[in-house]
Amino acid sequence: NSKLFSFLYATMYAGTEIMGRYLHYLPMFLHDLPILIPSSEDIIQISNLVNAILSTTDNKNKQKIDNMIDDKIFQIYGCNKEEVEYITEYIGLNLKK
Repeated sequence: NSKLFSFLYATMYAGTEIMGRYLHYLPMFLHDLPILIPSSEDIIQISNLVNAILSTTDNKNKQKIDNMIDDKIFQIYGCNKEEVEYITEYIGLNLKK
């Protein structure tokens, strides 16, 4: 999951939390999420990043690549700097709870 979609799902369906504040991802709600079809170039870039994250064993490198995937998703959805900062802070605060 990207930070963007974790944020969207958490704010749209906050009542689906289960023990430990984990979200319960229900299939009937997933179809309501705004899914954009990325360009072929974006698909290739994300696929390459996913392959890179799957092939590394270094956790720091995994986190760096994961952040690159998030950045790409934010870019595809046209999020501005303030939106990215807000979402990133929201996700960070909620992961610590």
